[in-house]
Parts: sequence; C-alpha cells; structure tokens
Amino acid sequence: MSTLTFNYTIQQNARSGFVYPSDVSLIEMQLRCQACVLRGYSWIQRKTCFDWKQNLTFAASWRASKMYTAGSVDAANRTASPPPPQNSEEPFEIFSTENVSTGKTAPRRLVHQQGLLHRSVQVFLFNGNGEVLLQQRHPKKDTAPGCWDLSCAEHLQPGESYAEAAVRGLHEELGVPLSHDAQVRRKLSAFLQTNTYPSIGAIDREFVECYFASYSGPIQIDGLEVVDHKWIDAANVVAFIRENPTVTPWFADTAARLEAAFPQTFSPLES
Repeated sequence: MSTLTFNYTIQQNARSGFVYPSDVSLIEMQLRCQACVLRGYSWIQRKTCFDWKQNLTFAASWRASKMYTAGSVDAANRTASPPPPQNSEEPFEIFSTENVSTGKTAPRRLVHQQGLLHRSVQVFLFNGNGEVLLQQRHPKKDTAPGCWDLSCAEHLQPGESYAEAAVRGLHEELGVPLSHDAQVRRKLSAFLQTNTYPSIGAIDREFVECYFASYSGPIQIDGLEVVDHKWIDAANVVAFIRENPTVTPWFADTAARLEAAFPQTFSPLES
C-alpha cells in the first residue's frame, strides 16, 4: 500500500473523530490499513478498525461473522459433528509485555476474559505443487465459526516452544506427521495480535509466531475442529482473502504482515 493511501486513511479517520490508542505505533496503524485494503473494505469499514474501543481486526471479525453465504453455512451445519466443549480450565502460560514468561499460568477462560498475554503459533502448510492448505473452522466454534482459516493455528502449552506447538497442531488438526520441529520454518518472529469478541466477552491477546512447512502426503482433518479443507495456489492467497468475507480475522492480519515483510510471501521456497 502506498504512503499516500496510508496517509489518506489516517486523515479520513482523524476528520471522523476516531481516536487512536496511545500504544499503537505508526507501523501498527499501517498494518491495520493494509489488512483492510487486502480485504477490500470500504472507507467506513476501515474506520471501524481504528475505533479505540475495538481491536485492529474487529471489522474483519464482524464481517466474517455477519456475511456468510447461506449455502456454505447451511451445508457446514448439516455435515459437521458437534464440537466438544472447549476446556475452559486449560492452563495457558502468561507472558509479560516483552513476551517473557511470568512463570504463572491461568485457565483459558480467565486469560480470554481478562485479556492476559499468552502465546500461539500459526502455520502455512505447502505441498509440492506450490499450493497452500486452508481449513474451514467448525460452524459451532465460539470464535470465527465456519470461517476459512490458514492451515493451522494453535495455542502453546506451558513450557512448549513455538516450533513444538506448530508440529503438534499440524498433527492434531490435519494428521500431518512431521516428526520434529526442524521440519517447520519460522517466517515471522513474535508479534502481538489482538482479537476482540464482544458477543462472548473475550479478548484474545497473543504473541504469535508464523511458520511455513512443506508436506505432500494425505490430510486427515479432525472433524470435531475442522469441517473442510482445500489446497489453493499460493499466489492466490491474497485474492482469496479479498474475495471471501468468511475468513478469520487473524488469517487476514497475518497475511497482511507477510505481504508487508516479503515480496513473494507465499512461496514455499522463500527462506
């Protein structure tokens, strides 16, 4: 996105009376704009992203939750198995604002109710044909139900490394048998990603690392978490996000960060 477009977005928001939170940096605001541009938002939808009461991807989350195509959601509801209730007491390790462990844990429900800082990993899985795998979330998930997502996203367990969580998540959600964390490659170092879900009173504040992995074998999805999957040409990922309102907000945000950081983002050969 050009500097001119970015500056115009800021000016439009300023004229509309939107206030930026004091802890939002210039580069963070630029990423917010870029995520909205990738999604093809109108100006008023982009302004919503800057509302200080919400997070950087609230507009994406709202759009994804409200603008399903009836056919795809109905089909998912008809074919999906009921998901198991999420373990609200699952312990999450708590981190400082510098992404340093505090040595403490808290139950998932408290972490999300209070917006405590924790960690998660996101993985883009590529095959030998230059395609990336997308998964569709269960329509009864509490966040981003029925939305298309990147290949795998996983909260870290206490004491677990990002790479270890990436390998575990790929195996649990997709049946991908990577044997060790050397088979996943870090693409983006840790960044803070915030998603707010007012309807369920949750604030998800995560330090995220993004990984790439390669695999050309069979996929066995966990039907209790994932209802569908598909491979798409890696070069079409950004277009897919732009043209499909039903993608997760963190997928759109991370794709924008990758696009900002690398010229040929979705190439499995990119180091």
